[in-house]
Amino acid sequence: MSASSGSSYRRAAQLDGSDDALFVDERSFVSEGGTWNIGFFDGKRVIWPEAGILGGVTMQLLKDAHAHEEMPVRLADIAAVQAVFATNAAIGVRAVSGVDDIALTDDHPIIDTLRRAYTEVPADPL
Repeated sequence: MSASSGSSYRRAAQLDGSDDALFVDERSFVSEGGTWNIGFFDGKRVIWPEAGILGGVTMQLLKDAHAHEEMPVRLADIAAVQAVFATNAAIGVRAVSGVDDIALTDDHPIIDTLRRAYTEVPADPL
């Protein structure tokens, strides 16, 4: 999927009253957003969806900088996690405050931990 089609889904979601679009397959497995990757924290570990995704640079840098697991995540599983976050090069790490009608905390300490891990990644020399 191209970024422009991801933006199309975002716009359609916004016209429907949502902030953005989260992609879920026909079996209710979560993959990613239109222009961002999604991650979860279950209280013990960072989880990245095991799904067909376009792996972003920010996601990869976080994978290199912080312990994580990859596993399938169903839409229904989101209600049981402690934090959900989105990543991409433009936003870094941003808390997700809700998915559909599931309210989520946007101030869990893991968000700051991941932001710090991301900002502490050494820059490549030019």
